[in-house]
Amino acid sequence: MIPTSVVTPAGVPCSASHPKGPRLYTSQLAKWRQRVNRGATSLDAQRPGPVPQPHNPLADEVARLTRENARLQAKLAQATVIMDIQKKMVTLLGLASAATTDAAL
Repeated sequence: MIPTSVVTPAGVPCSASHPKGPRLYTSQLAKWRQRVNRGATSLDAQRPGPVPQPHNPLADEVARLTRENARLQAKLAQATVIMDIQKKMVTLLGLASAATTDAAL
């Protein structure tokens, strides 16, 4: 069923039987009807692709804290290695000094 009078998406009425009017196809009209039935507020063409998500103001803070956490974890690992080496050196030097005192006796 093609109506004789159609309202275009811009809200301008036009006659479907007018030969020089805008070329409206039944598929276009069917899509517009579906959008109206779904509750669309406008009949403009929809942009393809996913709807962009709004910017989360905490995302920048989370990214900064994640980088800082990674930096501090690396620093902690380096400090742990240094402390392990220092413990081994003290043990080796402690044993060496104890061996020298025992040999001196």
